[in-house]
Amino acid sequence: MRLIATIFISICLSACGGSETPPQPDIVSFVAAAETITAGDAAALTAVFDFGFATVDNGVGAVSSNTPTSVSPAATTTYTLTATNAAGTAVTSAVTVTVVPAPETTSFVSAAETITAGQAVDLTAVFADGTASIDNGVGAVTSNAPTSVSPTATTTYTLTATNASGTAVTSAVTVTVVPAPEITSFVSAAETITAGDAVDLTAVFAGGSASIDNAVGAVASNTPASVAVDHPRQRVLVALYTGPIS
Repeated sequence: MRLIATIFISICLSACGGSETPPQPDIVSFVAAAETITAGDAAALTAVFDFGFATVDNGVGAVSSNTPTSVSPAATTTYTLTATNAAGTAVTSAVTVTVVPAPETTSFVSAAETITAGQAVDLTAVFADGTASIDNGVGAVTSNAPTSVSPTATTTYTLTATNASGTAVTSAVTVTVVPAPEITSFVSAAETITAGDAVDLTAVFAGGSASIDNAVGAVASNTPASVAVDHPRQRVLVALYTGPIS
């Protein structure tokens, strides 16, 4: 009897011009390929739905099921998907795309471009809208806070600033390392001379330039420099200074 009644109702609905109630619209998923993007970038919205047609607000319009739609919001935006069946019944789902500014590096400098081997130097990065790190084992850094490094050889340091969406910008600075100056010898051709006579001073050095005090001035390595002593028994103190190559 139940089967006969079901067939009768179906035939009656068809014959009398009636129609079956359409199924409820169903939203399986509505997602953004990236929940956070950098200003100016795009994100893909994908809706999966059944039993109806669908639209997305904020100017997106009609969408097809399981077909990505690209959006480029200028600011953080919540998109609402509305799926509607033939009877006008609607269901909704929403997803938010967060927009963050691009990272920016204002400056990245070394307190000294050239240092002597064994010395340290401060690197200072000024950046915004992200976190930052420096390579070559330095690691995470804070904006406008000096970080000390002691390279053993000439090294280029790269700063990488990254925002919440993973967008990165870089800047680099090179610290040149030179060897320490070395004095091999510094001698006078004669330790004692007669007043008014001259004597040669010879310096042998490496790793820099050199000068002698008491008005002698700059000298070349292993090249005698003549000095005169005008007063009897005057003892002349001669100092040699070498500094980094500039």
